[in-house]
Amino acid sequence: FRSIYLREYVEFPPVDLPDLPDLPTEPLAISQEYIERSAISVRQHWGLGDGPLGSIVTLLENNGVAVARDDFQADGLDALSEIHPQDPLRCVLLGSGKDSMARSRMDACHELGHLLLHRRIDRMRITNSTELNTIEKQANRFAGAFTLPADAFSADLSSLTLDSFAVLKAKWQMSIGVMIKRCEDLDFLEESQARNLWRSYASRGWRTDEPLDNELPIERPELLAQSFELILSENIQTRDQVLTRCPYDVRDIEELSALDSGFLMGARTPKVRVIPFRQKEEVHAVPTDGTRSPLIDFDSIRQRK
Repeated sequence: FRSIYLREYVEFPPVDLPDLPDLPTEPLAISQEYIERSAISVRQHWGLGDGPLGSIVTLLENNGVAVARDDFQADGLDALSEIHPQDPLRCVLLGSGKDSMARSRMDACHELGHLLLHRRIDRMRITNSTELNTIEKQANRFAGAFTLPADAFSADLSSLTLDSFAVLKAKWQMSIGVMIKRCEDLDFLEESQARNLWRSYASRGWRTDEPLDNELPIERPELLAQSFELILSENIQTRDQVLTRCPYDVRDIEELSALDSGFLMGARTPKVRVIPFRQKEEVHAVPTDGTRSPLIDFDSIRQRK
C-alpha cells in the first residue's frame, strides 16, 4: 500500500532526512563510532537536544516519513522500511501486534537507522546471513544511540540494576531491555554483570511483558489518516471514488492508515482537524454533480477545530 494516490491531493511534509557525511557503501565499513556520531548529528539536525524524545511516530511523520501499522502475523518480523527510487517519500511499516509502546518506538528508530545508514547499500548484494546480521545490529545500535544519548543517559544511571532501569523507563520511554543493551554498547557493564542482568530479566518474565508496557500508550500514526479525512471532509473525492482508486480490501486500507474501522464505508463522519500539511493548491474539490468548485482556502481550514 503506497501513498501515491493520497499525494495527488495532499502535499505531505517534505522529506528531511539528513545526509550522513562519507556514508559507506559496504556494511562492514560502517563502524560503531560512525553510528554514534550519526545519531548525534541527526538529533542536532532536527534540533532535538539530548533529552528523552517525544513521539517517535510524530517525529518521523513531521520529517516526511509516512508511518503505517499492520499485523504481520509472522514471528521475527517487527517492522519494515522502504526507499523507492522513483518516490521521494520514505515509508515505515510497524507491526501492530506489539502491545509495548517502548518496544514499538525501538522498531521505528531501528527502521530510521536503516533509512539513514544503509540507503547507499545495494540490498541485492546482501546475499548471506552475516551481512544481514551486521546491518540489523547496526540499525539497533543507531536506535539505542538516537534514543539514549550516551552523556545524558549515563547521567541518569544511579545504579545498573533492573529496578533502576524500570524507573528510567517512564522518563526515556524505551524498554528495559534496550537500556541494558545500551549499557553494554557503552561498556558500562562487565560481561558477568550483563549476563546476570539478562538472566534476572528473563526470570522476571520481562522478555514478553515489562513494567509499564500496559500503561504507556502506543504511538498512533496520523499522516495517512488525516489525508483521507481531508479528502473526504472537503469533498475532494467521495468514498466511492477513494475505494475505486485504492483497489485494496477496505479493512486493510483502514488498518494501514490508522483509520477507525468503518470510516471508509461511511460509518463515521469525517472531521476537519489541524493538520501539519495542506492540499495541493492546483487540486479542486469535485462535487458529486461533476462541476468544479473554486480552490479551497486551506488557511481557514487549519484554523477550524
